[in-house]
Amino acid sequence: MPLPVFLRIYHAIKDLPFWAQRFNATGQPQVHPLQRQVAAFRVLAYGESHDRADENVRLSRSTIARAVKLFTEFIVDELGPHYLRPPWPPEIEKFIARNAERGLPGCLGSLDFSHWEWSSCPKAGAGTYQGRDGRRSIVIEAICDEDTWIYHIFAGSPGSLNDISVLYQSRMYMDVITGKWPPRDFSFTVNVNTRTLLYYLVDGIYPRFALFVAPFPNPGTLEQRTFNRLQQALRKDVELLFSILTARFHVMLHPCRMWTVPQMVLTTQTVAILHNMVVEARRDGFLSRSRSSHYGADAAGAEADLGGGGAGAGAADGAGVGGAGGDDGAGAACAAAGAADGAGAGGGAAGGAGADGADGDGAGASAADGSGAGGGAAGGAGADGDGAKSGAADGAGGAAGAAAAGAADGAGAGGGAARDAGAGGGGANIGGRAPGVAGEAGHGGRGGGAGGSGAGDAGAAAGGGLGDLDGTPDVPPPALGAAAVAPMSEFMRILMATGEHKSREEHAALRKNLCGHVFSQRGEFLAPYLD
Repeated sequence: MPLPVFLRIYHAIKDLPFWAQRFNATGQPQVHPLQRQVAAFRVLAYGESHDRADENVRLSRSTIARAVKLFTEFIVDELGPHYLRPPWPPEIEKFIARNAERGLPGCLGSLDFSHWEWSSCPKAGAGTYQGRDGRRSIVIEAICDEDTWIYHIFAGSPGSLNDISVLYQSRMYMDVITGKWPPRDFSFTVNVNTRTLLYYLVDGIYPRFALFVAPFPNPGTLEQRTFNRLQQALRKDVELLFSILTARFHVMLHPCRMWTVPQMVLTTQTVAILHNMVVEARRDGFLSRSRSSHYGADAAGAEADLGGGGAGAGAADGAGVGGAGGDDGAGAACAAAGAADGAGAGGGAAGGAGADGADGDGAGASAADGSGAGGGAAGGAGADGDGAKSGAADGAGGAAGAAAAGAADGAGAGGGAARDAGAGGGGANIGGRAPGVAGEAGHGGRGGGAGGSGAGDAGAAAGGGLGDLDGTPDVPPPALGAAAVAPMSEFMRILMATGEHKSREEHAALRKNLCGHVFSQRGEFLAPYLD
């Protein structure tokens, strides 16, 4: 890990109650914050047991275990809303432009799954978490870009589930079928056909949804073989990501010794956040950037526009790191060596919370996407930084929602337009510092995610969950048990079948257009991947 990243975390955490250095009754100083932080890093980086680091930091096993737990909670709560979030519109534009250079215009990134073995799985859950290889594990879903920057991660599903079953549980999938994701205000052209539905690269096991592009299962022509070669070359970004995570953080390389799934989820998210911080500090020197015309001399300025912190110890922190604990939006005070909060990678700061009451157009990068600031309104639904939208979620998403596959185009199928309040309680939102990140980094559209303390005009109403009904007079307790077989009307069966058929047609048409586009310029696109 780069030293500036380590020091940035240290300056943010050293004054918190558990980490601050104390003095005993005789006036002698006790444990230094660096001892606890180094112990937590050694557990994550080397996969050590909690009593192994005693030789280096001279702490007991119980102290190191508590340090690791509090460290993961701090990283997820304070840095998660910035480092595990959906990409902002300027970032999406760069993804599209860069992937168009690589040969697949309209691509948002690569999607894949991995398993993390769980050696401390209780016997009562052995059947639930045991996979086909006989080992007990949890499943991790991740989406990354060319730089292996993770902007979606979902962990905690039992290892007995296959990738498709885990996909159907993911918050990202829920946002897709409700029309909140992907955004439909970006267009790309393939073989003179203009499309607005962005897509992810996946392997052949995934459903033929319109937002997935998989290789041809049995390529029979030279065009199909050429397309498969390029698609697999670009999809290796996410395969490389899992290799980097296990090489950089050995806690994920070895079977997990933790006793609970929530602690495993926290550790997974912490590893993803730390990985993103390392990528942020080093990506300007990546080889892939030297091949692109979109990452040139103005890269530093572009990073500042996106609210990303610089690599140095005095780098700006668009999301806030804690320490002094900011109070508004996404811009908290960064305690790292005189950082300029919310100003991106530069010295002169535009205040941590942006313009007071701006609708996302504030000067500070932390005021973007409806995070808002101070006493002013945070842009209502907090959409693209243009103020409040008119009320419907991106892509017209209806509250009734279309069928699983059919609604991938973002067209809703029912009444009541769903506001940009995210889906469900407890997800990490874009605008605001929602402390709850239960199981995944929330992917909720453009507005404030539901639940927690998220900004957004419906956050408070949606965040209560079923627990708010307990003890309410004249209101029966909520029914938490699911029916053995969910009832489904004949109309819904027809709707689902129609939607699935339409999604398959869109998938085939997009893949055919991309196949012709890649084959026509195969010499240029495949050159970087030839031996």
